[in-house]
Amino acid sequence: MTKLSGMSLVELMIVLAVGSLFIVISVPAYFNVVQSNRAVGITNKLVSHLNFARSEAIKRGSSVSLCPSNSAFSGCSGNSNWSNGWLVFIDPNGDGVLASLADRLKVQEPLPTGASITYGANSLTFNGDGFFQGNTATINVTAAGCTGNNARTITITGTGRLSVVIAACN
Repeated sequence: MTKLSGMSLVELMIVLAVGSLFIVISVPAYFNVVQSNRAVGITNKLVSHLNFARSEAIKRGSSVSLCPSNSAFSGCSGNSNWSNGWLVFIDPNGDGVLASLADRLKVQEPLPTGASITYGANSLTFNGDGFFQGNTATINVTAAGCTGNNARTITITGTGRLSVVIAACN
């Protein structure tokens, strides 16, 4: 006599119910992690460019600035919309305006649709000693569809030190 082994319909239904429960719980958490990682990625790009600008200012002994780029990446846009990308450039007079394409050091392409960088001015400048020209800067970074505490806030002190903290989405 052979013994048959397998699952009954009731056991199969229980396995499906437990599996569905895991999916219902894990999918929102997964989207939260994805959203947080997007904000971290954008923040890391900006922090990398800020650190680069500061180190270049110290190395050159001259001011280096960042500004929101125009659509051709040939100059500053003149507004505070950092989502369209930005430029890092040598800025000998520290006015936050790109005087020549030869002064351009780095270019950042536009951010993904829906992502934003909020900063109240149209440029950031580090002087030849690496100090930030201004008392303090607060820059808010959000990814598309930001919810909960998935935004980031970058703070630049007068000494040029950067810090990043998790922030609530607006």
